[in-house]
Amino acid sequence: MKKLTYYVAAFALCCGVSQTLTSCVDETEEPDYVKAVREAEMKAEIAENEKNAKIDGKEAAAAFTTASLDGLTAKEIYEAYEEVKTCRDFADRQLAQAIANKTNFYACVQNRKEQQGILEDQLKSAKKATATLADDVDATTRAKTEAYEKYTESKKAAYDSDEGFFPFSADGYFDNELGLTLPYAYTSEPISADWATIQGNYLYCKQAKADADALFAEIEEIYKEAITAQKTANN
Repeated sequence: MKKLTYYVAAFALCCGVSQTLTSCVDETEEPDYVKAVREAEMKAEIAENEKNAKIDGKEAAAAFTTASLDGLTAKEIYEAYEEVKTCRDFADRQLAQAIANKTNFYACVQNRKEQQGILEDQLKSAKKATATLADDVDATTRAKTEAYEKYTESKKAAYDSDEGFFPFSADGYFDNELGLTLPYAYTSEPISADWATIQGNYLYCKQAKADADALFAEIEEIYKEAITAQKTANN
């Protein structure tokens, strides 16, 4: 009888413990419908955060696009890019024409050869004048004689080179909104001008091309950045 009582008591104790543990598990575990609601709330919050981030990104991209080129809009940046391409292409064509002028125009080439011969004689004469100066000649005469020799030497060097110093000359200019000075190359053939005029036009066209290339590179970079910003804003 005592054993039976013992077993009953032990069984009752085990049942009590099991019920206690079960109730603990039930209390800590959420029902399925609660989990579903909580997951839905979390997804909605994530979606809202992503939406806000995308809006912020679009606003930032739009602000960047507007401020990229001194406050110009994307449309104005595109127009500037198209215009600078036109200017660069124009400068390329004029430089090619100016080079052809130096190479192909018979009168111009003949004029260069004649001038080179004249300057060669002048340089020989100037050097002789400098070499025969008396030791006691006054300083002013010596300075003028030596200066003339240097001037004649530099002028001949200019005629012998493609990079000599000649007055810039042009047959009109190409108008543009970018502030570039774009000269036209001479187009008449045979040209009724001397070598210095043709050379000056060539150097002018060469400088214009360098300026156009530099501005094109600058605006192209801004244009590409604006395109990237627009793509970001539209995603």
